[in-house]
Amino acid sequence: MSEYSDSSLMLIPSGVKEGKLYSQKPIDGTSDFTVVNASVIRTRVNKDGLIENVDANVPRIDYTDGGCGVLLVEPQSENLLTYSEDFSTWDKNRVTLDSNSLISPDNTQNATFLKETIDNNTHNIFTSAGSLGINLQLTNSIYVKSKDRDWIYVLYYDGINNLGCNFDIVNGVLGSCDSGIVGEIKEISNGWYRCSISYTSGNLASTSRIQIGISLTDNRGNYIGNINSGVYIWGSQIEQQSAPTSYIPTSGTTVTRLADVVTVAPPSGVTEIIETIDDVEQTPITVIPTTYTVPNGNINKIVMK
Repeated sequence: MSEYSDSSLMLIPSGVKEGKLYSQKPIDGTSDFTVVNASVIRTRVNKDGLIENVDANVPRIDYTDGGCGVLLVEPQSENLLTYSEDFSTWDKNRVTLDSNSLISPDNTQNATFLKETIDNNTHNIFTSAGSLGINLQLTNSIYVKSKDRDWIYVLYYDGINNLGCNFDIVNGVLGSCDSGIVGEIKEISNGWYRCSISYTSGNLASTSRIQIGISLTDNRGNYIGNINSGVYIWGSQIEQQSAPTSYIPTSGTTVTRLADVVTVAPPSGVTEIIETIDDVEQTPITVIPTTYTVPNGNINKIVMK
């Protein structure tokens, strides 16, 4: 017997409208999912690999990893940087900035060209999101595209040292990371990558800080810069999460995206619920709730039998 015919409910995320996520079975609408998220700013990566805003209460089908798309279900999160796309107020170490130099991942010409000076030194920018406290799970992220430099690094300050990871933004490869730092690089479209580091803030850290630097190789060493060389940057974020969540744009104040709440009443007689998340089938749920709530993650499929 096929999985479809053997199921009472099957969801492969596809059909959506405000407040509703349609199940493939049953087809009469009695087991469609209810979606609640009143946030005005909620983004996804669409089929074209572009970042776009999704209206409140509309399910987000995300195509960050291509394929058929997944249902994006996320916890509440806040971008702690007040200007996510304006780098003019960042501190600069032997770099200059040209704003509106390239089409960014949101299909607008608002990306910034981060250019080296000729100094034989490091070349980077950094900014702070203010005092947050100690021993917090935090994630810093930025969208980057190569002009003629292959490597960048993303760092945070633990009160003593700058720690983070190096990223190959031509081949989309994570380079070396300092101890205790988890790095991730994901291709978006048109040569753009999102580079992120996740970490626990140090005992001596009084501020949350993100630093973006240019490298020649998998290190953060000094080199003689070229005034025409560098990388493109856009969409910076610091959030109190153990991993990066979808991009939250800001333009003068921090912005909070509320948690997604996706629910359905399981059909009568269901004895197990099988979730496929990030292409991995999870252990079946055998204690069936009156109202089932979809967990956080990239949801490929939900089957109830």
